[in-house]
Amino acid sequence: MDGDNQEKTFAETVEKTISKLNLMIIDYYFSSDETKIYLFLSKNSIETASEISKAMDIPRTETYRLLSSLQRKGVVFSTFGKPTKFSAAGIDEVLEILSNKIRTKISQLEAETRKNHLTIDNRWE
Repeated sequence: MDGDNQEKTFAETVEKTISKLNLMIIDYYFSSDETKIYLFLSKNSIETASEISKAMDIPRTETYRLLSSLQRKGVVFSTFGKPTKFSAAGIDEVLEILSNKIRTKISQLEAETRKNHLTIDNRWE
């Protein structure tokens, strides 16, 4: 195997590994179809809902609903114009958003646990 092929194989292996890790993190917070759309947009830059629908084989009305959900989560953005086009936030930004959401959820659970613990302690006094 020559040097170019070894470099290509190594690059492909790294890309597959990164993709698997990213999918694990993204799948934690997104539905399967949201993940498909996000990954499609992250690879294809800017697309219309119709293009996304056809490429992902998701009904167009469902595609709009999923795009709206992804926009609320802050990972997909739309452009003004006709037709409306959509683009994905970068993976680093998405991972930061998800990390923050997880940290917030942990803080809420800890606060709730402390509150419940205090309530239980007060009952025994």
